[in-house]
Amino acid sequence: MCRIVTKYLISVFTISFVSGCVATASPEATSIGNPSVITSAREFIRIRHEINNADAANEMAIKWCQEQNLSVEKTNSSCSGPCITTYQCR
Repeated sequence: MCRIVTKYLISVFTISFVSGCVATASPEATSIGNPSVITSAREFIRIRHEINNADAANEMAIKWCQEQNLSVEKTNSSCSGPCITTYQCR
């Protein structure tokens, strides 16, 4: 009896865990409004943004690099889903 209850609880936990993972939206499927910083350091910043929000992402990168007393250079951009653009501060 105890073995059956244990197997049942493990099955319920496993199914709920797997269904929770499936229900989580991927970054490509989520809609983002304003640009958001993915990662940053003194010499670079990586920003996620919609393709029509590229100007706002550029402004965000310019501001970040100016705070570091450096100028900005866009080095990479990928737009499969939301865009991810990387800028170097030089």
